[in-house]
Amino acid sequence: MTGEGPEGEQGRRVGRAVFLGTVATGLSGLWWGKAVWSRISGVVAPVADTVLPLLPSKGWRIYFVADHMPDLDRATWRLSVQGLVSKPVDLSFEQIAALPKAEQISTFHCVTGWTVENVHWGGVRIADVLALVQPTPQAHALRFVSAEYPYVDYLTMEQASLHDVMLA
Repeated sequence: MTGEGPEGEQGRRVGRAVFLGTVATGLSGLWWGKAVWSRISGVVAPVADTVLPLLPSKGWRIYFVADHMPDLDRATWRLSVQGLVSKPVDLSFEQIAALPKAEQISTFHCVTGWTVENVHWGGVRIADVLALVQPTPQAHALRFVSAEYPYVDYLTMEQASLHDVMLA
């Protein structure tokens, strides 16, 4: 195969053997990758904890997409629930804290691929917040915007109705 770059440069020829060898090597990583990672992760984790102070113990990592960690001022922070609801609300931190408390132990799976098992969570159930606002039948999803704008995520109403869904 040949190709030309955007400025007309001639690409490098790649034969069938090189192509198939590259694909075979990549696919073989599915077989040997886990074994190699299990051997080196014991060495990598202690080094990462020493070198990167933002990596707390017990598997937690702190990621943020903004240029700094967001600050939470309890005096001005608000949870706004609006849209397809009968009773929109703008709740203060104290109003959220006054809702029925919930605790649970569950596994945390980060979207970046790491997991922490047996995490002790405390907060309020989404169901208790939804009871305040009374979603209309047309409501199909919840949109969450984090304090670290622009991070946004969604839950369907079906997902939000599960017993273990909480604001923690």
